[in-house]
Amino acid sequence: LGMRLRYDFNARWVGQLSADLGGTNTTDHFSYNWAALLGYKPSKYLTNSTWYLGYRYLYQHYDTGSGRNTFDWNMRLFGPVLGVNFSL
Repeated sequence: LGMRLRYDFNARWVGQLSADLGGTNTTDHFSYNWAALLGYKPSKYLTNSTWYLGYRYLYQHYDTGSGRNTFDWNMRLFGPVLGVNFSL
């Protein structure tokens, strides 16, 4: 399950929020992710691109097995992101 909201402030600036949630159940196999981005569209060079700066948070949990065969993956990844999108 996911969503993305995008808002064009004007011809050059854009804001974007995105989030998703997934997995097979709510206790041992699930993940969620969200990102908040601010984008800039250059007007002179690379006019078909949008440059983004923002923040992302990813959480994953996977737990299976028992006893000595237990595998428990519990991970958080977060921090600033920088990226570019090219369009035709």
